Amino acid sequence: MKGKKFITRDKIPIVLEFFETDIKMADLCRKHNLNPGTFSKWKARFMEGGKKHMEAKGVSDQALHQREVGNLKQIIAEQTIVIEELKNDGGTKKMTLRRLADRMSSRKAPSYIGASKNMLYYKGSGKKRSASLGNTVAKHVRRIGAEHTAYGTRRLAAAASREIGRPVNRKQVQRICRKTGMIAPITAKKEAVKHGSRKVKTTRPYEVWEMDITYIPAGSSWAYCYTVLDVFTREWVGYALSTSATADVAVESLLDALHRHGGADPAGLTIRTDHGSQYTSKRFSSAIRSLGLRHEYIWYKTPQQNGHLESFHGKLKMEYVWPSDPESFQDAEEIILGAFADYNTKRLHSSIGYMPPAEFAARWRVKHK
Repeated sequence: MKGKKFITRDKIPIVLEFFETDIKMADLCRKHNLNPGTFSKWKARFMEGGKKHMEAKGVSDQALHQREVGNLKQIIAEQTIVIEELKNDGGTKKMTLRRLADRMSSRKAPSYIGASKNMLYYKGSGKKRSASLGNTVAKHVRRIGAEHTAYGTRRLAAAASREIGRPVNRKQVQRICRKTGMIAPITAKKEAVKHGSRKVKTTRPYEVWEMDITYIPAGSSWAYCYTVLDVFTREWVGYALSTSATADVAVESLLDALHRHGGADPAGLTIRTDHGSQYTSKRFSSAIRSLGLRHEYIWYKTPQQNGHLESFHGKLKMEYVWPSDPESFQDAEEIILGAFADYNTKRLHSSIGYMPPAEFAARWRVKHK
């Protein structure tokens, strides 16, 4: 187990404690979880640096010691002041900084609480910005927010910018959302397990397609949605919806994607799946071979390696399925059909520059003709 890393400000009080008290070096090192060899280096550096400075000025060792002790006491006194002010917790960081500046050097005060010197001298206008709900931006934001209830402020700002034809500041959108109560609670992301050796890297469309299954509520039963996603363009290229989870439906979803995207070259296309029984079956493997495709698997129990598709399934349910609450398989079919068109042609995707996947793919092909 690695020990604590000490900065200069931490070292000085420890060295001072050794000189001012009768504590033995071994006891001091145990107290601070410090290696004796490291402490010896600190002490030697402290004495050597102080002596050179004082000898140049003709100062005695006793005067050197007294001056160093005085400097260290000043540092401890300043740290005590900082602790007292932080315990008071009386207002903002700026107010704390101003109180510290009244009790110590204004040059040192900002460094103790990680603030900028500008904070000490800056004087704001005193006016608090308020969002106007009657202007053009607010009207667009409110309408887009009503149509896409799962949009955050970044995507709302991007969508409003596209409609208005000029940049829209995200902070303005935040003020509008706060005033209208449109902001949804933020869900903290869990720390992802890293498996970098299987990370997908693509440079063009039709290079890697991810495939997987997700459950869709259909009244008193469930439907199985087999989805196919292009990793590069984030386009939902094909799907199949069924009441059964079989290998035949998995093949059907792949054929649907190839039919919709006739420009895909099977020789340069890789299909990426997990080890689900549908994708490890002889039926699916036979279809892959006959179509001339390459098939690769992610590692066991690592769905994050198909992270694009896992994220897509979450958005599909949150933005399209759950708000509609399908009561039958027919309802689920209509919802998925509408979601397929909206996701590809209207919904803005952050990782491709806040534009719909179909538009991104079309622009890329025009640029790389």
